Amino acid sequence: MRYDVQYELIELLSNDHDARSAALAQLKPVSEAALFAIRRVLLLDPDAKVRAQAASRMALASAHLHDQAARCLEDALADAMPSVREAAARACGHLGQQRSSSALTPLALQDIAWRVRRAALLALAICAASSSIKTLRAALSDPFWRVRQAALHALSALGEEHPADQQHIAAQDTDMKPVAAAALWYLRTRFAQVVDVHKFRPVPRENEALWNADPAVITARLRKLPPAELNLSELIPMLADPHQPLRILAAERLLAHAPASILYQAADLLEAPGMPHTVDTVWALYDAAGNRSKELAGLILSAQSSGAGALLWACRFVQQSGVEALLDAVYAHRQHPDPRIRAQVLRTLQIDSAARLPLRQLAEVALYDPQECVRDAAAFTLTIAGDAAATAQVFAQPLSQFSLHARCALVELAAKHEQHSILHHATHDPHPLPRSAALSALAIRGLLVSPDDYLADTDPLIRAAVLPAASAQWQQILCTDLDPAVRREVVRLACKQGSGLDAVLRSQLAVSASESADPAVRALSCRLLKPSASSDLRVLLALWRDTVPAVRTAAADALEAVAQQAEAEAARLLSDSGMLSETERSAAYCFLLRNLHSATEQAPAAAALLIQTLNGGQEPAQVQAQLLTLAMMLPPAVQAQLRPELQAHLGAQLASPPVSPQSRPKVHAVQAQAQPTYRALGRTQLQVSALGLSGAQGLQEVAFRTAHARGVNLFFWEPRYASLTRFLRNLPNRSSAVIVAGSYEADKEGIERDVALALRRLQTDYLDVFLLFWVRSEERLSDEARQCLQSLKDQGVIRAFGFSTHERELACKAIATGHWDVLMTRHSAAHPGAETQLLPVAKEHGVGVLSFSALCYSRLLRAVPGAPTDSPVPVSELPTAEECYRYSLSQEGVSACWSAPRYFAELKENLAVLDGMPLPAERQQVLRQHGQSVRNEGKRFDALVRKGHEGNQEGPAPQKLSELLQLLMESADGGDDQEEGVPPNLGRPRRRPQPARIVSKTSAQRTESLD
Repeated sequence: MRYDVQYELIELLSNDHDARSAALAQLKPVSEAALFAIRRVLLLDPDAKVRAQAASRMALASAHLHDQAARCLEDALADAMPSVREAAARACGHLGQQRSSSALTPLALQDIAWRVRRAALLALAICAASSSIKTLRAALSDPFWRVRQAALHALSALGEEHPADQQHIAAQDTDMKPVAAAALWYLRTRFAQVVDVHKFRPVPRENEALWNADPAVITARLRKLPPAELNLSELIPMLADPHQPLRILAAERLLAHAPASILYQAADLLEAPGMPHTVDTVWALYDAAGNRSKELAGLILSAQSSGAGALLWACRFVQQSGVEALLDAVYAHRQHPDPRIRAQVLRTLQIDSAARLPLRQLAEVALYDPQECVRDAAAFTLTIAGDAAATAQVFAQPLSQFSLHARCALVELAAKHEQHSILHHATHDPHPLPRSAALSALAIRGLLVSPDDYLADTDPLIRAAVLPAASAQWQQILCTDLDPAVRREVVRLACKQGSGLDAVLRSQLAVSASESADPAVRALSCRLLKPSASSDLRVLLALWRDTVPAVRTAAADALEAVAQQAEAEAARLLSDSGMLSETERSAAYCFLLRNLHSATEQAPAAAALLIQTLNGGQEPAQVQAQLLTLAMMLPPAVQAQLRPELQAHLGAQLASPPVSPQSRPKVHAVQAQAQPTYRALGRTQLQVSALGLSGAQGLQEVAFRTAHARGVNLFFWEPRYASLTRFLRNLPNRSSAVIVAGSYEADKEGIERDVALALRRLQTDYLDVFLLFWVRSEERLSDEARQCLQSLKDQGVIRAFGFSTHERELACKAIATGHWDVLMTRHSAAHPGAETQLLPVAKEHGVGVLSFSALCYSRLLRAVPGAPTDSPVPVSELPTAEECYRYSLSQEGVSACWSAPRYFAELKENLAVLDGMPLPAERQQVLRQHGQSVRNEGKRFDALVRKGHEGNQEGPAPQKLSELLQLLMESADGGDDQEEGVPPNLGRPRRRPQPARIVSKTSAQRTESLD
């Protein structure tokens, strides 16, 4: 298929976001026209997902366009949505332009979204190399370990690439935070293997009335605890817990029972969170606190120790609620060291209706603030006030001192106030958005000098902006401009002028537009065409039969507006056999016969015309065939008026049987292959494929169909796995899949709710296996939970039940009771302890084992960073993914192993496991040796970087700077810390000034990670 850039450029202007996304997937910025089209989407598209996709496509720019692409991505780094900023940061890393480092640096340190900070750090290391060391070292103090890990990845790679910088990278500062100091100690062990640091298991916290090692148990306890027995202060730390149900429940209890003095204790959580969504949760709680919100804002504004995050919420609350009594407290923070607070103070003081505070004087001083965001706030505050003198003060400042967003707004304001000098100044703005806005305003007013000079600009935004002043060139632009948005703007302006447009130019534009490849331009051309004119009517009739519905509708509207005149002209043209082509004659008849089968009074006249024309037999074969098709739907009494031979022809056509569905060739999207040998899942009577497939990485539905045809029947499902959900719903045979689902709850109410949710989402009557996910204490496996699951099994709602855990001792004790059917646990060559402690016990009691993390988050596929050259496992003998899965499946007692490939290529590689061949003993030994090295490295990482947090880390840091690019792509695939939603019944946080205004998307509960 030919790669048609023009078609994709047109599709980028579609109103359908799916169509725009599909066009982006086919479009590469290999030319300026394509790059500018993608830039338009990146900056102006209303859909954040599409903007993020556009940012990713910018990474594919041709070498000669790298600088332009980098400039576009720098704008996207300021996008309101974190998904767009993350995609833009990754794309900047791919381009590797030094110029991007200035925009990436603040993002890496200040963005509220940890994924954005992580991507920005990796991209910064690629773009700035050694110049980024200072920022990377500062990021070692980040509150979230995944961001600190990214900084370590980058610093380690820089140290390997530039050995002379290793001392500078690992230098210990006296004022460094302990978490950063530990991370630097970890780096020194990378650069010189002089010390072996291992993780020491912390002393376990004793079980308390509310606290438990398993947050699901805490949730169950809290749900049952009477309000009178609540210690509300204990709920505050739960607002930052990674377990979503616990966060929601704690917020609900605080909202229902806590006074403002207790809620105030959560203000510290409004700073940069250690776990995702903490800020959103507290912000939503404070917003929903009713009358307590005013008291909270007062407490925060009056306290000397309030952090920037809490002050941002308080000022924003005062601004949106209009509580003027707190304005003095807000004004007291006008010189706060954080520029975000200074800017928010200015925005908040706009509600001072009594003008009690020296707002104008404060804003005028802020116009000279060293921080751009404060100057922006001052400019908006003064212009919104509506004071002519204040507005003049803003316009007296050079526009270059304001941000892009502010410059665009000020240009619009200057046009409103007829500040022509400002508009002329803005025509020299380095960014096309304010420059095009200024040019457009001047062109509309007839004040643009030499518009032809701008028509030669390579930027389509500039060319489109000056079109109002260049009507003499519209015809040429419509026929020759490469950008469809510019061509659409030409026709739109022509339609807007209407009768004021020169008749000759209107006719030229109408004909050219009607022949455009862009359906939107063809539809607009219908407004320029005059049906009363013969030439225009012929064009409209052709458009009336266009393949695009919107064009046909536009043509029909134009024809119906002057229906009688159009019918008369069409009849006149048909009477002259030489005037119309066969296609045009068909269109003319279709227009005249449009009421043939309607219940209107025009139907008999249309039928008479059809009969007369067919009996005349003067029309060409193509027209005759079409008219006969129309006649097939006429009543028999009317058909009887046709000539005998025509009646016979219609009778033969009506008697022809339709093609039966069974006679049509069947098309199979996926060819089934030889089925693999299935394994028994313990005593459950379920037979499962050796390889199970998880939907965690969002594989396309066709990938699941391919795996199913290859023999995979085991699928791991959670509510947020959209493509896997569609695949399982559409299965022609439900029994051909073994669906494993589960719950993060600990009590009967939560478990039954999650089972009902799974049945409803999957549109099925039963689940094959239902697990209690991520069990961390014995109480999670309580009699209440087990009896609930057994009852569901007895009802046939689930066929087997079990639990997943990392705690081997806990699992052995639970299995020995004989109550559980299935166990899901971590197992790999780096975590072989289950082989002696757990798997024999599971086999003895008939418990089916599903293993995961066989690749140890890809660490087993790579050399251990900093390992000596005489390592027991050389690089040439490192295991493949297939061998890692085979290792786990070769252990007696393992029924199946989970896989969560990110790409179709990874899936194809993993499917080789299904041939059933065990891993040879000598290769198992090689994997164990390599696994030992990986495990030791993991212990160092846990002790010095993670500080004993729960969960599993990603892969090790790359040893070469060039490998950061691959890591940057992998960072987009997430990990075991899935994004979670804010409490849905508390409402979403209101929009905040960047970077604190980010509102994360809602998703399902956190999943236990699979490879």
